[in-house]
Amino acid sequence: MDNENYYQNEPENQTTPEEQKATQSDNGYEPPKYEPQGYEPSYNYQPYTVPEPPKKKRNGLGIASLVIGIISLISCCCWWLSILLGVVSIILGIVSLVQKEDTKGFAVVGIILGSIGIVLAVALVFTVVYMYDSGMMDQLGTYYYNEYGVNPFENIY
Repeated sequence: MDNENYYQNEPENQTTPEEQKATQSDNGYEPPKYEPQGYEPSYNYQPYTVPEPPKKKRNGLGIASLVIGIISLISCCCWWLSILLGVVSIILGIVSLVQKEDTKGFAVVGIILGSIGIVLAVALVFTVVYMYDSGMMDQLGTYYYNEYGVNPFENIY
């Protein structure tokens, strides 16, 4: 069978059964198209707004931990004050973290600075005790007395 004869025998206007059902209805009656009358679209809608994020607790324990940790670090030469403030800074920082405040960064830095203040104060205490036990303090006192004419440990003994 050649292609010329095949295409010549086909009908020109061929429709599918679905198209025929869509164009014809029973008894030649086509239902009217429904278009509601008097209908006007309503434009009374609320515009979309972005909801506000929930407010986090902010009572300042993290910031207090940071400030007291800084003071603890600065006052490490006064060992008893530095240890006391370091402990307070660590406690406030931990309480702030447990309460899940939004000052988490301040609380963590306050804990770190309070810990460093405690470590420096304890290191200072151990250094001074070691210097007394080894006799270094006596050598320093003698040096200052000979050099400046002042005995720095005169009220201690």
